[in-house]
Amino acid sequence: MIQLLGEKGAGKTSLLLHWRNERRGPYRYVPPGRPMPTGLLRFAPLPAGPLVYWDEADRVPPPLLWLALWKAARNGATVVVGTHRDLTPEATRAGLPIVTHEFPPLTPSALRAWCEPRIAAAALLDSPSEDRLVVPDKVLQETCDAAGSSLREASVILHIWAARAARQSHLSRSTSS
Repeated sequence: MIQLLGEKGAGKTSLLLHWRNERRGPYRYVPPGRPMPTGLLRFAPLPAGPLVYWDEADRVPPPLLWLALWKAARNGATVVVGTHRDLTPEATRAGLPIVTHEFPPLTPSALRAWCEPRIAAAALLDSPSEDRLVVPDKVLQETCDAAGSSLREASVILHIWAARAARQSHLSRSTSS
């Protein structure tokens, strides 16, 4: 079993789907318990095959998860799971060897590396590079502190920050003209 372990928004599903594009196999997204009737899908059998992808596997009721893991181990399958909770005990009990890829909290340097190409891509073609938005170190640190390991949450925080920075820049130019 390959376990992608991390907070909501850390990129587990994106990586899982990327891998699935590379090596096809049955996929199941396990919805939260509510609202009904989609919550009932938590009780549907997980797909089986030589290579399977189970997203949000921690939501599967324990007996069903154990049974699916046991069948996968018995059949020599590879199971790739996205999860918020470490499923090592369940996989080990079912007889599956496990490799865990944990998504650590964001760092300011990782967030800057993520931001810079997006800012460059959004810049006007004729704008000089010195006029491009630069995210201060303090903003990156505060964003990391608030977002944990969720790149999704960090992107929302930075989007709001960028909108405010653009508005402030616009207001500064308007009053100086």
